[in-house]
Amino acid sequence: MKRSISRIALALALSTGAVGAGAAPAMAQDIKISKEFRPTAAELQQAVQGAKEDAAVTAASQQAQQARQAYVSAREPAAKQQAQAQLTAAQNGVDQALGGIRAKIDAAAAATTKPDDKYFVGQIALTAGQLMFDPKLQKRGIDMMLASGLAPAANVPTYHYFSGALAYDSGDYAGAREALPKAIAAGYTENDVRMLLAESYLADNMHEEGLVKLNDAIEARQTATGQPQTDLVFRGLAVAANNGLNDQAFEWALRTLEASPTADQRKQAYSVVASLSPYTEEEELDLLRLMLRENAISDERQYLAYLYQTDPRLRPGEARAVANAGIEAGVLDRNAQAVTETLSTANARYDSVLSELNTDAAGARNAATGKDAMTLADIYLGYEKSSEAAALYRVALEKGGVNKEKALTGLGIALADMGQFAEAKSTFEQIQTGNRTSLARAWMAYVDTQMAS
Repeated sequence: MKRSISRIALALALSTGAVGAGAAPAMAQDIKISKEFRPTAAELQQAVQGAKEDAAVTAASQQAQQARQAYVSAREPAAKQQAQAQLTAAQNGVDQALGGIRAKIDAAAAATTKPDDKYFVGQIALTAGQLMFDPKLQKRGIDMMLASGLAPAANVPTYHYFSGALAYDSGDYAGAREALPKAIAAGYTENDVRMLLAESYLADNMHEEGLVKLNDAIEARQTATGQPQTDLVFRGLAVAANNGLNDQAFEWALRTLEASPTADQRKQAYSVVASLSPYTEEEELDLLRLMLRENAISDERQYLAYLYQTDPRLRPGEARAVANAGIEAGVLDRNAQAVTETLSTANARYDSVLSELNTDAAGARNAATGKDAMTLADIYLGYEKSSEAAALYRVALEKGGVNKEKALTGLGIALADMGQFAEAKSTFEQIQTGNRTSLARAWMAYVDTQMAS
């Protein structure tokens, strides 16, 4: 049964750094200023010409740069507000050093009617925005250059990217979502553009759409690098889990297991899978078996659930192993009633059940169906007698009359325990229906890790 993830405590470290737009695109372009616009153009040109050599402009621009860095670094609301005030003041200082360039740009933009004039004003706005470290003004300039229709065709994808990146930097996430797809559609692939598009959704709390775009970014990176994008996949898990998207969280947790995660990421992924899985008790038992092998059982509740499902009367070997593992991990209290009763029953039954197994195995091989073979194989598995378990799982599959997916799961586990990882993986791959398909994915991720180690 699925359980709500709202109470699962996940220490999910998410990057919150600002996304820099990088160097602005080159502005060089042959344009012809209209006769009536030349006086305005000359005034604008004079305002920015030689700005880098002007000591007052340089000093004001440096202050704006420092203020921008402080604003980006600020995290607490009060600090952010103070940094914003300082940034605004610093940008106003640059504006004054440039002779009130903002007002001049506003007036010129309102007066432009011809493409060349519009492109020129866009260049000036971009330059002024760079000096002020003002992404909004930079974006305005680039958008005017694009709107003029005179941007060099080869540069248009790049211009769209910078328009989107600057929008993101200024908190205009809708503007980023408008511009970045145009860059992607035009073939732009640099600066992790797909990831920035995903971030523009996530930053606006559009989590479902953001996860779709995040998946696109992951696929693009994997294609480019040939490497699993572990941190990005885990980011998807974090977004889904922390925003109540339970179905997506379950899938992203499985993907995290498949993406060569760190030990901590693996444990958190298993926690999500265990909490949100649609598994029956029999299926959950095979998940807990996997989690024990991965050292991913982290709380008492899971250990006790495992003990309950093994039943020390039926599977004393496995029940004893699980109880001892929980005690050694410091999660189970040796003196707790459930633990002492489990160990007492398991120890009392251990030898007799094993003897019965060895006696009953021959009869199971001669039975009309594979039911008895399946039962015995499952118990052998708990005694860590993987060879005997694998043989009987094969008998069960051959004779039929059993849950095929369950038998394949057990056989895959036994093969993995014997170190026959390639055969184990091919066995898990045969599971194609029902809940056990996702369970098989988790086991295959484990097998892949073992083969790589």
